[in-house]
Amino acid sequence: MIQIFNSEKFPDFIGDIHGHLDSLVRLLKKLGYKKKDEIYVHNSRIPIFLGDYINRGPDVFGVLKLVREMQISGNAYAIMGNHEFNFLAYHYKSVEGVPFRPNTERYLGYIRETKEPLERNGQLEIYLDWISSLPIIVKNDFFNAAHAEWSEELELKISTSKIQKLDQNGMRSIHIDSELLASVSSIIRGSEFEITKDFLQKYNFIYRQEKERIVWWRKNRTHQIKDWLIVDSPNHEILIETIDFHMVDDLNEFNKPVFFGHYWLSPLSFGLLSDNVCCLDFSVANGGFIGAYQFNNEEKLISKNLFHS
Repeated sequence: MIQIFNSEKFPDFIGDIHGHLDSLVRLLKKLGYKKKDEIYVHNSRIPIFLGDYINRGPDVFGVLKLVREMQISGNAYAIMGNHEFNFLAYHYKSVEGVPFRPNTERYLGYIRETKEPLERNGQLEIYLDWISSLPIIVKNDFFNAAHAEWSEELELKISTSKIQKLDQNGMRSIHIDSELLASVSSIIRGSEFEITKDFLQKYNFIYRQEKERIVWWRKNRTHQIKDWLIVDSPNHEILIETIDFHMVDDLNEFNKPVFFGHYWLSPLSFGLLSDNVCCLDFSVANGGFIGAYQFNNEEKLISKNLFHS
């Protein structure tokens, strides 16, 4: 589940794509990639795709086909995102025959966006196998990359696992190990805070879903909700008296740059989160664009290396 980046080329980190093939191709060309044999290559650089290739976009199959062919030909690295993980959880089942994710109507709508084009092209099993083989962390001596969250503690728990692939056997194995499942879930989905009825009665704010994503990378937190959750609220200044988000201060201390996607940042906020933290999800499926960072092993990230589609 952890892959070491060992290419002689410098990496280009590319954020969430969500079926937007035209935007991806436009970005690759902007980064200097040239089309060769139906994929895109660069003489001195190689992409690391940060996950979420499927759902919400007009050409899911086209994105999957391009990313897979670049990855299996050695011209890209690809990380599993939460949408890919959920797709596996729909198809793979426990020994009792129960899918690893509840199949709500909203969720089944997402599944159809990916399953139907794969079935039309007779490629469902091929892509299930490929997705299940994707790592959830790519790293080397200069960077760490995951879809949603990274910490040394999470990495250590995952690195001690012997699971190499999240196929049906792999999914069954992580689901019977609660600590491992929690670590994998945090890496892929990010830490989340459950919005309970008691919480709503106490704090009046607008929320998007029953679980809100925790801003795990932020330093120097106060007890204000804006320092902990990604919410659209007119009451960002409210205080949370007791914070129990299972977070620790050293999560914010990174010894090398961290790259990730997942957080649906506004295109208006395009930029670095800090000089060693870079989120590259700028809401392409909601009128935004795909983000990219051209990394040259620098210890401190610089804004001029950011690009978007």
